[in-house]
Amino acid sequence: MNSRIEKMGNYTSSIMAENLRNDLKSFISGLGYNGDDIVSKMKTKDLIPLKKIVSSVNNILAVKAAEVFVEKLEEYGFIKEAQKKGMLTKLSNTNPNAKGYDVQYDGKNEEKKILAEVKCNIPKDKKHFGENKDSHIKKDIKHLFDGKNGINTNDYYKFFVVMKCDDIETCMEGLIESFYREHEEKRDKIKLYKRGMDLNEKYVYVVFVSID
Repeated sequence: MNSRIEKMGNYTSSIMAENLRNDLKSFISGLGYNGDDIVSKMKTKDLIPLKKIVSSVNNILAVKAAEVFVEKLEEYGFIKEAQKKGMLTKLSNTNPNAKGYDVQYDGKNEEKKILAEVKCNIPKDKKHFGENKDSHIKKDIKHLFDGKNGINTNDYYKFFVVMKCDDIETCMEGLIESFYREHEEKRDKIKLYKRGMDLNEKYVYVVFVSID
C-alpha cells in the first residue's frame, strides 16, 4: 500500500485497510480536495478522530430515522398528533447511547405503547450487513419479541426501523429468513409495515424510512 496507514499483518486486515483507504479517498475527493494527497499522509493514529466523527454521524442518522418513523406513524393514521408530539419530545430528551430500546413510549390514557429499534447500517452486499452486524441486528429483533432490561414487550406495538439505502430491502429479507432459521417459533411473525394495515402486538413490523 502506498498510504502511510500502516500495513497490517494478515491478508484480511490488509484488504480492510485498502477498502478504508479507497473509501476515504472517495469521500475526501467528494468534498473537493485531493483524496490521494491527503490519504497518503495519514497514519493509523489519525483514524482515532475519524472514529469519533463516525460515532457522531451514526447517532445523528439514528435520531433522524427515529423522528421520521414517528412522523410516519401519524401520517399512516396509527397514532394521533398529540402522541406524535409526545414521542418526538421524548426522543429529543433521550441520549442516543442510552441503554434500552431506541424508541420506548409507554402511552398515556388511550395512547398506544410503542417500542422500536432503529438501524442505519449499510449492507455489505445484497445478502449481509457483515457477520457481526447481522448478529447484532438479529439480537435486536429478538429483544423486541422477548424483552430486555426487565421490560415485558407483550402489550407494546413493536417496530424495527431501517434507514433506506441501496440493497437494504433485499438484505433485510435475507436477514429475516436467517432469523427464522434460528428461531422457528417466531416464523412469519415479522411483517413489513404498510399504510392502513391492522397491527397486532404479537408481531414485529419492519419500517423502511428515508432520511433524505
